[in-house]
Amino acid sequence: MNALDKLFKRGRLDGRDYIKEYLGLKVLSIKSLKSTVYSSPNKQTAVHLNRDTIVVVIGETNKWVKVKYCEGEGWIRKSDLK
Repeated sequence: MNALDKLFKRGRLDGRDYIKEYLGLKVLSIKSLKSTVYSSPNKQTAVHLNRDTIVVVIGETNKWVKVKYCEGEGWIRKSDLK
């Protein structure tokens, strides 16, 4: 578990968003068992992220969120995030 994961989980326990407060980043986690990463909305890749993986939001559309994660970046459906 890296420092971002620890800070995110501590904020959840405390009811606060420490990452946004101190770093100005929007961070979410995967809520579905397995979420597919897309290179662009509707263009699926072979990459999947597991439940509770922490991602940093770098862009959004109506139904999609562009995220950075440990191994790279891509698009994930908003419905897969919490």
